[in-house]
Amino acid sequence: MPCVGHCAPDWVADYYRLPRRPYLAKLHALADQGELIPIRVEGWKHDAFVHRDHAPLLDDAANGKLTSTVTTVLSPFDPVMWDRKRAAALFDFDYVIECYTPAEKRKY
Repeated sequence: MPCVGHCAPDWVADYYRLPRRPYLAKLHALADQGELIPIRVEGWKHDAFVHRDHAPLLDDAANGKLTSTVTTVLSPFDPVMWDRKRAAALFDFDYVIECYTPAEKRKY
């Protein structure tokens, strides 16, 4: 699963560069086997999952008690950032690599 700790079914293929197809049934099968834990994320309509290794953190996350202990600079080419919709859902952050944007449309 992505290193951010949880995933949505549509993210799996992109993150691992797998063929795009529905993975929801496979993720639920992994949940049935105890590998993943289904979770609800406020504001999300789709299912989300957490790896079982992160189970001890779920209560703290749900109660807003989870805090970061590190700062990480992510490149736009990092797997976490490949999918701009995923980055927006996770971090409320959108970006444009402006070297690929025509000069008259660039902000910075």
